[in-house]
Amino acid sequence: MDETSSGIVKEIIYTWIEVGSDSSSNGANLNVIADAYSDSSIYAIGDVVVYNGGVYRCVVTIANPEPWTDSHWVLTTVNEIIGVTTDELNNDL
Repeated sequence: MDETSSGIVKEIIYTWIEVGSDSSSNGANLNVIADAYSDSSIYAIGDVVVYNGGVYRCVVTIANPEPWTDSHWVLTTVNEIIGVTTDELNNDL
C-alpha cells in the first residue's frame, strides 16, 4: 500500500472512531465522512453522501443532477464504507 492509500485508510479509521459504527448521527458531524447530498451534483456508483441524518451509497450512475431519489441510494454504515474502501485499496495493490 502506498503512502497516499495508507493515509486515506488512516483518515477513514480515525473518522470511524470519532463518529461511531452506525449510520445515525448521534449528534456527530457525518460530513466528516461524506458531503451532504446535492441536487445540483452528479454521482457515480459507490459514491457516499449524507442525507437526512443517514449515510448513503449510490447504486446507480446519476449523470444529470436530480432531486433525492430513494431507489438510487442504499443506507449504509461507516463499517461498510471502511470495508469497501479497504477492499478497493487491496485490489489496487
